[in-house]
Amino acid sequence: MSVKVLFICSGNQCRSPFAQAVLTKMVKNGGGEDIVSESMGTISMGGESASSNAITVAKQMGIDLSGHMARHVTEDALEEFDKIIVMENNHRDAVLRMVPSCESKVSLLGSYVPYPMAGDEIPDPIGMDPMAFRTCFSTIIEAVQLFYKSILEEMEAR
Repeated sequence: MSVKVLFICSGNQCRSPFAQAVLTKMVKNGGGEDIVSESMGTISMGGESASSNAITVAKQMGIDLSGHMARHVTEDALEEFDKIIVMENNHRDAVLRMVPSCESKVSLLGSYVPYPMAGDEIPDPIGMDPMAFRTCFSTIIEAVQLFYKSILEEMEAR
C-alpha cells in the first residue's frame, strides 16, 4: 500500500520542493518505495522555478532543484494525498479552508524535530541571505528524516 505525501509552503519555490526532494532521495537510498511525494504552494501562480538561493544552497547539500517548476495547491490534490505536510500554520489554515475534511491528514513539518521551534513552523528564507537558506534546509532535512522514519514505522505496523 502506497503513502502519498504532499509538502506545502507558500510559493513552492523553496521549502516544499526541498522537502519533497529530500524525501525522494531518502526513499531511493533507504527503502519505502511505496512512498511518493510532491510539493505545491498556497500562493504559487504555477510555473515559477525554485529561487536562485534555494537552487544554490540545495546543490551544496546534494539536492538538485534546478528543474523544479512551482505548482499551486488544488482541492483535488488535497483529497488525493494521504499526508499533507505544511511549513507554517497559515498553510494549514489555507488547506483547511479549501478542504476542511482533510484536517486529520495535515501536520507541520517542524513538529517532527525533537527540539522546540516557534509554533513548529519552518520560516520562509526567501529574500534572505544564503545562510538563512542553509539553516532552513538543515532543519528541513532533520524533520524529513524523522518524518520518513515515522512513515516507515507506520507502514511496518500495517
